[in-house]
Amino acid sequence: MNKNDFITKTLKLLIIITLSIVFISCTKADKTAEELCSEYKGNSIGFADKYDNNKISVSGEIVSINQGLDMIVVTLKGSSCKVEFGFKPTDEKARSIIKELKSGNKVVIKGLYVIYDIQDQSLYFEECEFISY
Repeated sequence: MNKNDFITKTLKLLIIITLSIVFISCTKADKTAEELCSEYKGNSIGFADKYDNNKISVSGEIVSINQGLDMIVVTLKGSSCKVEFGFKPTDEKARSIIKELKSGNKVVIKGLYVIYDIQDQSLYFEECEFISY
């Protein structure tokens, strides 16, 4: 192997490593569903101040998928509450991904935190997108 071949192979390896790091960092969630529920239960006012109208990515296990006329809701298992993500039925990309999913699948979803529903005991997100599934 000559010097040019060694440099070429080294550069290719560095590119592969860099792309792998970028991919891993893009698919890692900011929080797990369990962490969000615990954080909310520990300090609901601070939680609202921190997350209101902010997009965050959340990882977790799917508990249910409910398809209504005006919203498709994917619910992740939390420790002391549910974490729900609303997708518009017109979102073709989300619909095609949701067709492949079922209860028990692990996903990362990014969404805009909207509200804690006291009646449902759930954190609710809108304007959502799948990061990994």
